[in-house]
Amino acid sequence: MEWLKKLNFKETEKWHPWFVENQIAGYSMRYGSNILFATIKGYSLCNPAVDVDIENNAHVPYAFRMGLISDELFQSLVTTCNGKYWNSSSPSCQGNMEQFYMDQEQALQKLFDPKLGREKLHAKQV
Repeated sequence: MEWLKKLNFKETEKWHPWFVENQIAGYSMRYGSNILFATIKGYSLCNPAVDVDIENNAHVPYAFRMGLISDELFQSLVTTCNGKYWNSSSPSCQGNMEQFYMDQEQALQKLFDPKLGREKLHAKQV
């Protein structure tokens, strides 16, 4: 309840807890003619760093979906890492991850290099 006091509302009533499936989900209060809600679960469900493994293992599939790495490198990563790209103990996976990070660094350098024109970023059509 201490964190609710830091919101600096002029209370006309006390905060009242509300529940979902017998678990506390947040607090509500009346402020003038409005009802205000402060949720507790929303923060922990939306915070991307709640599960570090999920967050760090998502980089490779995201880069593939965005077209930042080749199909060959992605298939090699899937085969050698078995879905665990971050903190893997497999030497072949670690080698592929080094290539992944080098490709990412090169892509970012090309993307943010002010000397390169947009036309140089796109492949030439034959």
